[in-house]
Amino acid sequence: MIVYFSGTGNSYYVAKSLLKEGEELVDAMTAGKAVLRGGRLGVVYPCYCGDMPPALIAFIKRSDIDKPDYTFAVCTCGLNEGRSFASLKYLLCEKGSTLDYAEKIVMPDSCVLFAFSQKKVGKLLGKQDEKIKNIKEKIANGERTEIKAKKPLGMRTKTVWFMFGRLMGIYKKYSLNTCNGCGTCVKYCKAGNIKIRDGKAVFGKSHKNCYECFACINACPQCAVRFGRLKNTEEKRYIHPVYKEKIK
Repeated sequence: MIVYFSGTGNSYYVAKSLLKEGEELVDAMTAGKAVLRGGRLGVVYPCYCGDMPPALIAFIKRSDIDKPDYTFAVCTCGLNEGRSFASLKYLLCEKGSTLDYAEKIVMPDSCVLFAFSQKKVGKLLGKQDEKIKNIKEKIANGERTEIKAKKPLGMRTKTVWFMFGRLMGIYKKYSLNTCNGCGTCVKYCKAGNIKIRDGKAVFGKSHKNCYECFACINACPQCAVRFGRLKNTEEKRYIHPVYKEKIK
């Protein structure tokens, strides 16, 4: 089984590429929980504020994971994995398991504040398959990584979330007058937090109903979605090309 968490498609693509024939692919953003008895377990996800996405942490906690034969993690990130491997190992250890192997893949960042140039995006996507192949071989060989377990969402991560939420205002999501009600954002929102009303995208009132995955702000063809002070431009928009075809 491979569990993935993906807003703009990086982790979906990696997870799908690592999948073995007959193996289950579980979307942590739409599935209630994962149930695994033996076999191997992979977890593929992006790094959010230096750690695992909070919604993925909650998913792992409520999942029924019993003695997998081998566990691995791949973090798709714009810079590094932060403390996310340590957090995942902590969560798995609580279930009587462990994290055997972990690796990162640098891919285009979905956060518009750290958006890469189109040239850099092209270079990273051009190298992704080679990196995935290398990781796939290491997993097949049962490679192991030394990882020290740490409780998820440490003070540093909480501070970064506070800065994004309170100072940048990312919890206040709304659409501009340029929104034409096309519904693209609704298709990408796995939380079901966006509705089209009176020809315009309307977001849920509570940020707790949002995965903060930046899918909607990147997918909007009109660049009409705002996250507080954060806005997007056509040059900064990013959705993995394979994921874009999947959502269509």
